[in-house]
Amino acid sequence: MVLVRNGATSGRWRFAGTSLIDVTSQPNTVQIQSVRIQTSTLDTTLTDPATPFPLREVMRVDPLDSVRVTVTTNHTDDVVLLHHASHRRVFRNNGDGTYTIKWVSGALAGWRHFGIDALSRGTLFDDTAAYDSNRWYVPFVVRGSVALGDYYP
Repeated sequence: MVLVRNGATSGRWRFAGTSLIDVTSQPNTVQIQSVRIQTSTLDTTLTDPATPFPLREVMRVDPLDSVRVTVTTNHTDDVVLLHHASHRRVFRNNGDGTYTIKWVSGALAGWRHFGIDALSRGTLFDDTAAYDSNRWYVPFVVRGSVALGDYYP
């Protein structure tokens, strides 16, 4: 999160930028290496969740646009889940360390986010294995009447 002071005398801070959120378990062997997001107007690949960016550069998608997400991990047998709009869905394993899913952005304009949860196969299928996970949360905006400025609020 990036905060800036609003004027020298006001003492008020404003939200000016963000980054992805990266959550890992301990121990951690599963690593999300990249996330590619494709829509009708966007094709971008994220590789470093800690990189901050200004609010004006948050991804924007059209209402009811098809969103295709491709995740690359360091294993070919991970289980990758999408967390979006109160749902959890499984990505399709392409067998080469990439996992894909498609979903629709939604009709309502505004700030949103989706999460990607990469779990080791052992986490789900081996009772003796430790919990092993890497999650990224990605902010985006569904275009519409939402005012997007340099600062919020």
